[in-house]
Amino acid sequence: MCGIAGRISFDKKNKARHTSLMLSALRHRGPDGMGRYSDDLVDFGMRRLSIIDIKGGDQPLYNEDKSIVIVGNGEIYNYIELKTDLRKKGHKFRTASDMEVAAHMYEEYGEQAWKKLRGMFALAIYDKRKSIFLLVRDRFGEKPIYFGRDSETFFFSSELKSVISNLNKVELDMQAVNLFSHYYFIKEPLTLIKGIKKIEAGSSLKVELKSGKVTSKLYWLPDEIVLKETKNLSISILETLGDACKLTLRSDVKVGLALSGGIDSSAILALTAPYYKDTLTAFSVGYKGRPETDERRMARDLAKKYKVTYFESEISDSDVVNDFPQLIFDCDEPIADIAAHSIREVYKLAHKNKVKVILGGIGGDELFWGYPSTIQSTIQNKWNITGWRKFTNNSKYYQYNNPNPYNNDWLKMIKGKKFDVEDKDFLDPLLMSNQPKSDLEIGSASMSLLRENWLKGNCIAINDRLSMSASVELRSPFLDYKLAELAYGSQQVVSGFNMPPKYYLKEALKDTLSAEILNRPKRGFTPPVGKWLKMIIDGYSYLFRDGYLIDQRVISGDKLRLFLDTFGRSPTNWYSIYQLLILEIWCRENILGEKPQNIRRRK
Repeated sequence: MCGIAGRISFDKKNKARHTSLMLSALRHRGPDGMGRYSDDLVDFGMRRLSIIDIKGGDQPLYNEDKSIVIVGNGEIYNYIELKTDLRKKGHKFRTASDMEVAAHMYEEYGEQAWKKLRGMFALAIYDKRKSIFLLVRDRFGEKPIYFGRDSETFFFSSELKSVISNLNKVELDMQAVNLFSHYYFIKEPLTLIKGIKKIEAGSSLKVELKSGKVTSKLYWLPDEIVLKETKNLSISILETLGDACKLTLRSDVKVGLALSGGIDSSAILALTAPYYKDTLTAFSVGYKGRPETDERRMARDLAKKYKVTYFESEISDSDVVNDFPQLIFDCDEPIADIAAHSIREVYKLAHKNKVKVILGGIGGDELFWGYPSTIQSTIQNKWNITGWRKFTNNSKYYQYNNPNPYNNDWLKMIKGKKFDVEDKDFLDPLLMSNQPKSDLEIGSASMSLLRENWLKGNCIAINDRLSMSASVELRSPFLDYKLAELAYGSQQVVSGFNMPPKYYLKEALKDTLSAEILNRPKRGFTPPVGKWLKMIIDGYSYLFRDGYLIDQRVISGDKLRLFLDTFGRSPTNWYSIYQLLILEIWCRENILGEKPQNIRRRK
């Protein structure tokens, strides 16, 4: 695990200063060391968080004749099996690193290599013989890559705050602001900054160094998986998930687990604890006064049952408010999910206890119909109560349980002169025009919508940034591509919205987890939302006065004051104000360069 960054200079006048700045901004992602490769055309490198082959795995890494150079972020979980096959084909290795295996996989299979990698990764590969540079992102986009270019250079990095240093002028992309107002996050490939985009999940990007031509190609197309009835479905789910759990345990450092007491994290604990060579360490967080959403007791009982070391932390209201600007900085992109405060605390707790790798349950709800509101919206379309167009609108809210989600009417009321973009629905236009006829078509469309929006744009993004801000590597067994393809290709699972939430996953786990765990209502690390929103708004809304958004005429100061005076006291509007505060503080930190510690709450 690490952060990667680099520049390609088409005029052979490489400016190493920018690469140094980018790598310096990624220090939290890789505090254990730095490696770099440079010649007349390319200058790229990485910050390392040492997890596999601690002593010998420093990057860059190479093939035998060093004609292929690689730096990578993430882990190739099946590197041992791949290495065995490569050795049979004559490949020789210098290290025990999984990233060296990725270099040899490219040497052997070319751009078909990515399809054989089982893991989470962002790869930068320099092929000297072909004079090309490749950037590759894993199937779900667990590891990010941002990029931009001008007439003379192409540049990339693992984080947006790092890649911004390449720009002479930093401007907001107003289309992305509009997107943020709809979704509470910014769907790839856009970012808030003009000229900077994300490489899409499951794709590779190729730069031809002689011509400067840049092309991209998707190598994973989950919507094209052929649906079929899965025989022995429960056995297949359990075996595939169990295999994924075992692979994610591969590490030369201590491994931990984010344990909420729910089905997903409980399943990971049950399937990993018997196979881990040492003692797993579980981490959980709770809230002052132990509200109903506090799951520490259940997490503690599970840890005791499976004989794992257990640590917990209690989040104080004052810490949530005081750390708000730092949280926005750590998220790298604006993501208005109130659960971020709790998520961040888990990773900080792991770091405090010297655990570098932590397993988490991201993906279980999205693969196996875990959100009751998703099921409700999908069934509503099935019976054609409001029609397919209405269903796609409803899909805006089935991903959230927050007040007023996906409603951007507030932004229309306060927008300034610079906010002149056309408002539109950003959902897949194919879903708008093609009304599904069968349960399988409806289920597939719904699962695709959830994956491409909420899962990638919110859950995966926020967990990567916040885990890495604490120098901790998150691994997500439910995002294993073989498990995903099993779910997306199973007629039973895809039509699972006709069943209770997570029905097929629960059936697979009924001999692994107790009935009491399987029947618990979904909670996760759910915080006391209303209380935190009001405290944050009271503490930071003064920033709107003469703030960046008003100064740049993104919003109108007069209209904002009227909105706050008229609607600001209603709890149903607090999330919209919270969202706007995130945007204001993000702009101050990333465009104006204000330090998070200098943005203080109003007492």
